[in-house]
Amino acid sequence: MRENWRRDAAAQLSALGTPEAWTARWGDAVGTDDARSREVADHLAAVVRDSPADGDDGCWDDWAAVLTPWGFDPTTVSVPVRIWHGDGDRAVPVTHGRWLAAHVPGAVGHFPELEDHASVERNNREVAYAWLSTLG
Repeated sequence: MRENWRRDAAAQLSALGTPEAWTARWGDAVGTDDARSREVADHLAAVVRDSPADGDDGCWDDWAAVLTPWGFDPTTVSVPVRIWHGDGDRAVPVTHGRWLAAHVPGAVGHFPELEDHASVERNNREVAYAWLSTLG
C-alpha cells in the first residue's frame, strides 16, 4: 500500500510544485481573495517541493490517518466543538466534515456554500476566534 501511495504522492508533488499549478487549479477564483493570491500560490508550491526533503514519513502518517483508527472514538468527545468546512472544498470532501459533525456529540457544523478548502479558514477566522473566546 505504501508503495502505491508513494507513486501517487510523487505524481501529486510533481503536479503541484509550481505556483502556476496552483493558479490553474483555482481557475477563475485566482486573485479573488487573499487565499488565492500569487503569494499563497508561491508558498504552497514551496511547501509541496520541500515536504519530502526529510523523507515521507510525515506525509504518509497524515495520509494513513484517513484509513486507520485515530486512537480515540469521536463519539466520546466531551468538549465543545465547532467544525467549519467549505461546501465547495475539492481537496477534502465536505462529507468528511459532515460525518465528523454528526458523530461528535454536541458538535456544531458550519458548511458555507460558497467557500472551499482555500477560503473557509480565512473567511471564518474571526467568528471562530470569537467563539473560542467565549469558552474562557
